[in-house]
Amino acid sequence: MNRDFPAVHEIWVYLSGSPLLALILTLGAYQIGVIAYDRANRHPLANPVLIAIVLVAATITLIDMPYPKYFEGAQFVHFLLGTATVSLRCRSTKGSPRCGGGLCLCSPR
Repeated sequence: MNRDFPAVHEIWVYLSGSPLLALILTLGAYQIGVIAYDRANRHPLANPVLIAIVLVAATITLIDMPYPKYFEGAQFVHFLLGTATVSLRCRSTKGSPRCGGGLCLCSPR
């Protein structure tokens, strides 16, 4: 049962041409940020999102990937973050007396 695995450079060529690289890069950078945040005893300066932004920016600069190509693969995460932000906004304003106006789309129950 000897399986021939592709060489690392072949995998890199495949991933660098695919939007999958940006998705893996984004999620991996955030995971590294979460690990650093936990190891720093949840210190506010070790914010996982900030760490992920720095790691992603440094990585796409080092590998010379244009931002539009990066965003092609990261747009899935972008879409999910948008809906999550709206959901959190609705939940946080349900008990707010200021939310009674016409601008709030979340109706209190």
